[in-house]
Amino acid sequence: KSWVDHVARSGKTFAYGENGPKGLVAGKKVYIVLASGGIYSEGAAVQMDHAVPYLRSVLGFLGMTDVEVIRVEGVGMGAD
Repeated sequence: KSWVDHVARSGKTFAYGENGPKGLVAGKKVYIVLASGGIYSEGAAVQMDHAVPYLRSVLGFLGMTDVEVIRVEGVGMGAD
């Protein structure tokens, strides 16, 4: 949350116009690198993945829509 507060700056990364807010950071490639103890990209746990949808929403608000997600999942799971 702190990172979002530092990056989302009115007049710098977004602006308010007659038609509402507009992202000012278009044309940037974004990589989200996410590590998790479980697997949240598929199966029943996919509904519990709040990080990626939230970050996509914030980045989209700022104008960044070219987003690639790199996941390192299951790091807290045993070999079984």
